[in-house]
Amino acid sequence: MPGPRALLDEDMVARFRAEFFEQYTDGGHNEAYDPRDVEVLRTSDKYVHKFLMIAKMDFKLTGEKINTVFKWRKQFGLNDMTFDSFDEEVLTSGGFYSHNRCKIGRRIVWFKICKYKKDPSRTNIVKQFMAFWLNKMESEAMGEDVVILMDMTNAGLSNLDMDVVKFMITCFELYFPALVGIMLVHDMHWVLNAIWKIIEKLLSAESREHIKFVRGPGILELIAPDQLPPYMGGTDEWEWTWPLPEEEKDVLLEIEDSDDHQQPPQDDSMFSIPNGDVSRMEDGTPEPSPLNSPRAKRVHFAPGTGGQQLGVADEGDGLTSEKKRMPRRTPKKQKLNIHKGALLTIKPGDQLVFEEPSQPTDNEPSLVMSLTNTTDRKVAYKIKTTTPDRYKVRPSAGPVNPGASINVTITLLSGDKDSVSRDKFLVISTELTEVLRTPGELTEFWKKVEQDDIIEHRVRCVFQASKKPEMDIAELKRDMSTLKSKVDSLTQQVATITDNTTKLLRLVLIQLVLLLCLAMYYFLFSPSGSVEQPAMSGAEDQGDYCPAVRD
Repeated sequence: MPGPRALLDEDMVARFRAEFFEQYTDGGHNEAYDPRDVEVLRTSDKYVHKFLMIAKMDFKLTGEKINTVFKWRKQFGLNDMTFDSFDEEVLTSGGFYSHNRCKIGRRIVWFKICKYKKDPSRTNIVKQFMAFWLNKMESEAMGEDVVILMDMTNAGLSNLDMDVVKFMITCFELYFPALVGIMLVHDMHWVLNAIWKIIEKLLSAESREHIKFVRGPGILELIAPDQLPPYMGGTDEWEWTWPLPEEEKDVLLEIEDSDDHQQPPQDDSMFSIPNGDVSRMEDGTPEPSPLNSPRAKRVHFAPGTGGQQLGVADEGDGLTSEKKRMPRRTPKKQKLNIHKGALLTIKPGDQLVFEEPSQPTDNEPSLVMSLTNTTDRKVAYKIKTTTPDRYKVRPSAGPVNPGASINVTITLLSGDKDSVSRDKFLVISTELTEVLRTPGELTEFWKKVEQDDIIEHRVRCVFQASKKPEMDIAELKRDMSTLKSKVDSLTQQVATITDNTTKLLRLVLIQLVLLLCLAMYYFLFSPSGSVEQPAMSGAEDQGDYCPAVRD
């Protein structure tokens, strides 16, 4: 088991913090970092101390780790994730959640392996949900560690995804330092032993000290029965459900540090359409309403589309000549491939770049589009495309709470990649004024929305072929020379082995011949082996018999 952790040294933390801000930031600002992470680093000594511990108090190594983590957190959009960022399939699966505490008061994070099925199209969303929960645990109890209960009950090979396991290890060892006090692996089937041997090699020696295997009633030594479900020998009948019961929602959704991006939960249900179906963008969309309408439809085009309105009449009768001559403003964030609309901020907002896999066996190319509600009202969104058979979109429609974000995974299916550049996606949004509880109600809601109340934004697609590595002749010659020397050495070793084997066979043959000769000599010349003639008995009788014959 792991030993005691180093005590917090405020002077050391202050010295490191000053060095880090001087080396990695410009007056406390870095474009690659989320300002909210920088603020935590600036104000929380415990957070800095965690990184110092995993780097063994090495200032240089600690700075490198924090730099890597902060870049990852911003690229991953971790601070903008809420429960509304995930579709109903993830929220209702009950594969990863926090509930109850161990005997020494640590919070328990449950990872039920049997609830997860390997699906390459869902790997990213599973990673995001896992990171969201770990970030939530770290934010709620800074400085306290948690128990990861990896429940392997009824889990088999089809449930264990090495890609997800590797990500989980990276989270524990780097992204969320010193968060895991102990990881309990419960009831792992023997068929998974071989895979676990591989996982162990990926872990550092320090991380292996935090892992304990338990089976059957052994878990009761660490967790009280009233904190465990019946199949583990406990008495807690609680099970994960979504939406949460009202009496548990406030406890689960409350964040102690309540950043600006964390919003209170809505009373109505949170859902989305997770099946990946995406509507087709039909040509002949009605002409936009005049711009003086109080809620006129606004259509935004990504750069490079030449102003062609896909599915919208381009006569522009509703536009005044003065409006036509007005130059379009291009926000600075367009360079970052971000579109800031009236209701949603879309990232990427200009173009969707699908990169060709470097290996034919790799997964289908996919990317994540982030939709952030920048208003104080609930917004409904829906995604359409010109070629729905070529893409899988999850979730393709749903609500977005005020200030919340939704991550939409778009996967390019196998097929003709040359025509991807002609495809476009349409993101439509409108204010959500109704309480919707099922996907069917959402579908009916979109049928009733007036066209003037819809805001549209189009994004074009780009397929980026993988770059073939250029052949370095000099390096190739060196490799060939090294390979030749290894082959020559192997040939010499084989020849030596063959020669020694021939000599050994000759020696064995000689021994067999000698053994055969000894056996024959013993058989022919030993006393017990000679043949004796039987002696005549009764000589006197013979003598008597002979005269009688003579007579």
